Formats: sequence, structure tokens, C-alpha cells
Amino acid sequence: MTYKYITDRTSPNQNARDHKIESITIHYWGSRGQKIANVVDWLCSRRSGVSAHYVVEAGTVYCIVDPDRRAWHAGSSHGNHVSIGIECRPEATDGDYRTVAELIRNLRAVYGDLPLIPHKRWTSTDCPGPWDLERLDRLARGTKAPAAAKGTAKPAAKPAAKPVCVKAPAFPLPAGYYYGPPSGPIQSVSGRTRNSRVPGDVIQVKGRWRSKGLAVYQARMQARGWGIGEDGADGRYGRETERVVRQFQKNKGLKVTGYVDAETWAAAWTLPVK
Repeated sequence: MTYKYITDRTSPNQNARDHKIESITIHYWGSRGQKIANVVDWLCSRRSGVSAHYVVEAGTVYCIVDPDRRAWHAGSSHGNHVSIGIECRPEATDGDYRTVAELIRNLRAVYGDLPLIPHKRWTSTDCPGPWDLERLDRLARGTKAPAAAKGTAKPAAKPAAKPVCVKAPAFPLPAGYYYGPPSGPIQSVSGRTRNSRVPGDVIQVKGRWRSKGLAVYQARMQARGWGIGEDGADGRYGRETERVVRQFQKNKGLKVTGYVDAETWAAAWTLPVK
């Protein structure tokens, strides 16, 4: 370990983690020029209502929440449950990259090959700002960008997206229908109530209505790295699903409605993961 590891501060903004750790979420703390000690003070303040597991700058790592517990960092209940949060300097210097990469390498040695997730994957934000997660992942794995012949610099080839882009399954609903809130018209299929127009899609399981097609879409989005909420792919449209759909549509240049129409459905399979 080449960094100073500090454990004498503990944030009160945490609780028990009851899910398996599945990813590492990368954050940055916004404004440049802030001292790491001040950031730690804020995240350890009860009135802030937020925290992270680690706060990092070049050569220094604060652990303020044990990674086996749930820090309040993702802006998403599910993200908090399944992810380790690392707060990074907005300056993003080479030294910052090296220290964060070493921390990631050490975490993977304990928790397995966890993928890196940008904070904006969990909620609507521009966080982690300037941080390049592909570069960070290469450093953590000890790999470098390939160089072209004759010493000409060449950007690293992007790794294959996971999951691999494939042909989308057929959209389960009739033309003009979409997955959306129960307060919408008959064409809005929420999975929360019976819908006589799509009896093959909306079914009852153990006394609870759910949409088979919406559950498939939710599971696909989870496979792409999105957090759908504590109930996961439950086949029921709610605030977490709407949030994810809106952010996905915005990221992919689709019309932002929050509804899963045929175009948004297909994009979950055919557009690359970024």
C-alpha cells in the first residue's frame, strides 16, 4: 500500500447493508480547491445526510464508512445497497488517479472483480465530472493504452460493452402502448393493476399484479448496470423505474418521457453501454 490510510473518522450517515456488493461507484466532490479534510468533515456531519465509504486524494485515503455497511452516496436506495462509494478530487490529477486505482485494486482483491459505475448511472447528475472510468479501470488492472507503430500515440480501444449489444426481443405491447404510470390512459401499462387490453402481459403472481414484459426490460437495464430499486425487476412501474428510464433516454438522445415505448425498449438491447 503506497497511500496513507486514515480510519479515525466515521460518518453517522450509514446503516446495515443487506445486499451483496456488486459495484464500485465513482464520485467527485464538485468544486475545485477544496481540502480533503473539509470534505470529510461534511460527509461526517449528521446534518449533511450523505456519506461515502472512501474519500481520496493523491497519497491519502479516508475510510469513513466500513464497506460492509451501507453508505448514503448513490442518490438511489438500491445503489446504496449494492455499491461501494469513492469520493474523488475534481482536479483528477495523475496522482489522484494512481491512488484511487490502487484502492480499487485492493477492494477487488477482497470483493471480487467489481465494475466501476459513474454516480450519474444511479441518479440525474454530472458526477463524476472529469473522471475517466476506463482510464481508472486500466490503472487498477495494471494495463496501459496500446501505442501505434513508430511511437505515434494511439487511444486505447474501448473494451467490448457488457452486456453485448444484441437484437432486441419483440416489444410485448400493441402499437401505441407503452410501460408507464397507472394514472395514465389505457395505453399506459404499469403492471400494478389489471389491464384487459394486454391480458397476456399483465398477470397476477401470489395475489400481486405484474407485467412480464416490464420485468424483462427492468432486468435488461440491471444487466447494463442501472439500479432499478430495492424490488429490482418486479414488473411494476414506479418512481425508480421512471427515473432510470428518463436518465437512459437522456443519455442515449431519445425523447425523454420516462415511459418505455417500443424505441426505448429496443435501445436497451441495441445501443452500447457507456
